[in-house]
Amino acid sequence: MGGWASKGCFHDTLNNLFEHQTDGTPGLKWNAESAEAPIQFTGWGCEFGNWLGFYSSDLDSGVRARTLDTTDVRTSERINLVRDVLLPEAKNKIEMTYFETGDRIDRTLKLTAGDSGIAWMGDAVLRTVVDAKAWTHAWVEGPRYSHENLNRYIETEDQSVHVGSSDGCCLEFFWNSEHSSWPPAFTRYLYVRDQPGDRPMWVVHARLVCEQPAEYVYRLTKGRGVFWSNGFLGRLLASPSRLWRRWRAAEFGIGGRGALNGVWPMAAGTDIEMSMSLKLVRCDRHADDA
Repeated sequence: MGGWASKGCFHDTLNNLFEHQTDGTPGLKWNAESAEAPIQFTGWGCEFGNWLGFYSSDLDSGVRARTLDTTDVRTSERINLVRDVLLPEAKNKIEMTYFETGDRIDRTLKLTAGDSGIAWMGDAVLRTVVDAKAWTHAWVEGPRYSHENLNRYIETEDQSVHVGSSDGCCLEFFWNSEHSSWPPAFTRYLYVRDQPGDRPMWVVHARLVCEQPAEYVYRLTKGRGVFWSNGFLGRLLASPSRLWRRWRAAEFGIGGRGALNGVWPMAAGTDIEMSMSLKLVRCDRHADDA
């Protein structure tokens, strides 16, 4: 990551927030005001789905997802992306806004149900991925975790998530409640996991999950499912006390098979808005590794 430098060291020569690709994968670089070198995000964007289909903005595709229209506006401090996306049983307009100031980025995702009827929603995510070689450890509260390729979920509802470098810099992620609103059927989570692979990554998700569903979707395979009505059997098999654990299945391919997940109907024109922020801060932390 590098150390800290004087304020304003990049503003004369480079944009503060700009997109790039690494091995064909979209990402983002950020010239934070106090950073000695640009901070590189190897994954950046949003995801949403209803267990019948799934969309990822990083790839502008997903599972049974189709992009109908695209509008992008970019400046040196702000990126605004608009997509009309069609999933099975859902047509949504998504608006992603990233605004940079100093050592902070504010990110907002707004999903609006299209005019073609009910849009069924199961979850929505603002996603950030950083290289574990540059950012060596993570924590929510309590112990510090090194990256061990275990796909562990370190999660919270209300606390901040941190990823830190060996030289005392850290990225702090937290919910921005001022620009967030969603139906009470959804619960928010913030977590970081040590994603395994040839190039280990920390994945940070700010996520909404439908925990008080109007209906259920039973996952048959990675890409297909069927509606399961919210009757006695559905409540018995997926009570709210256990349902929230099911969303982890969405992180895996075959792991999602056989899972029962909740969905919520969004009437045409209604929306879900979620916002998270991240800051570059100094974190001299001496907790024991977990």
